[in-house]
Amino acid sequence: MMSKTGERLLRIWIRVPRFIKRMIPLSITLYVIGMVITNGVDTLWHFDFALVKGSDLVISLVGASILVAALSQRKGEDTT
Repeated sequence: MMSKTGERLLRIWIRVPRFIKRMIPLSITLYVIGMVITNGVDTLWHFDFALVKGSDLVISLVGASILVAALSQRKGEDTT
């Protein structure tokens, strides 16, 4: 039996659109790939959170949203 907090979190998670559930991991992947391309693999081994810029994260999020929308429509899936 789930606690009330667990039930509330489950209800919130179910309400999150599939588009967002796909977009977040893809944006993280795009950010890491972009970081490797621009700064090299050495940056991944000596990662520092001070290197993370908000503008880079926004660019990755926008790119991921475009890719998810394009891939979802190509497969004939609902984007809601």
